[in-house]
Amino acid sequence: MRIRRRNQKEAIEITEEQLRELVIEPFFSQGEECFEERMVELLEKDTSKIHGRAIDNTVYFPTLYFDDGELSGICSCHPFQVYGPCKHMAATGLAWIAKSQHGTYKPSPAYEARMLFFDTVYYILGQKSKKDLVSLLMDVIIDDPKKAFLLREDGALLLADNDFWV
Repeated sequence: MRIRRRNQKEAIEITEEQLRELVIEPFFSQGEECFEERMVELLEKDTSKIHGRAIDNTVYFPTLYFDDGELSGICSCHPFQVYGPCKHMAATGLAWIAKSQHGTYKPSPAYEARMLFFDTVYYILGQKSKKDLVSLLMDVIIDDPKKAFLLREDGALLLADNDFWV
């Protein structure tokens, strides 16, 4: 089924049916929960893409758009890299639909509080020297060696001997 966008200059319009076609279960239901908890924010106004910011265990950046007439998108989360369209994309799409139908959508106070926390941490880390950041990361890894996987883009452990972690 091809889903067509009307005019390039008009705001992007999507339906829940199109979104369900893109994001399969269980990710769509998880996205509904994220949306209902209002843990997603709609970002910049763009006539050809829907940009969002979703909070889960960290901050993710989903984007929805039409590609050759079909709803598509990307997200910065790991599940998107592995499985494809994710709950953050579903939540962003549902927020966009709600805003389109009701004229407004706002993230929850819990979202705002968590974003303030993440923004504050980001600001503080941005003020640190490279040496201080390495020291901080080493402290985190010493406390929990399994967190060393965060240093690899592919999520692989740094050591081949997994018995080390037991």
